[in-house]
Amino acid sequence: MQTEHITRKIASLFDKGVFAGYVFIFFGLATFIFSALFEPYRSHFYVGGTIALLILLFGLLLSFSYRGIALKPQQRLIRNFKSYLGFKVGKWQALPDYERVVIEKVTPKNPSSFKGITPAVRWYQIRYLVILSKEKQAQIVSVKPNQEAAFAEGEALAEALDLSVVDYIKVEA
Repeated sequence: MQTEHITRKIASLFDKGVFAGYVFIFFGLATFIFSALFEPYRSHFYVGGTIALLILLFGLLLSFSYRGIALKPQQRLIRNFKSYLGFKVGKWQALPDYERVVIEKVTPKNPSSFKGITPAVRWYQIRYLVILSKEKQAQIVSVKPNQEAAFAEGEALAEALDLSVVDYIKVEA
């Protein structure tokens, strides 16, 4: 199975701000509806409606912005990106010659990962990382909630890039 494009979300840009974003979305929608229904003069609706839409947009930005990785295996390109409301920002670079795909388990007690890289994500529960690795370099590709999903992702990535899969969970034990 040759994959043309692989894109994965790694973490939210505003970790603790996601819930606040949902609150802003709710208040933005409520303000917009109430300003449309209860403003007696049309000019007041434009002020209230504009403020409500700005609050709504801010909430959407907080809730749905994330950082991730994109791969183009055919062209051997990789990019780390930040996605703001679906618009991805990041430069494409040549894919380093990775040697293997590593699957690793990360827990709250052991937040560091393979080769000492610590993701910028707080681990409040057990997660499984899919990592591209070579001798002195590693790149997190995906974060999965269970071991089966991580292995499925790792095997698909290894097949697309023609690499081997290493179960770092068993190596650690």
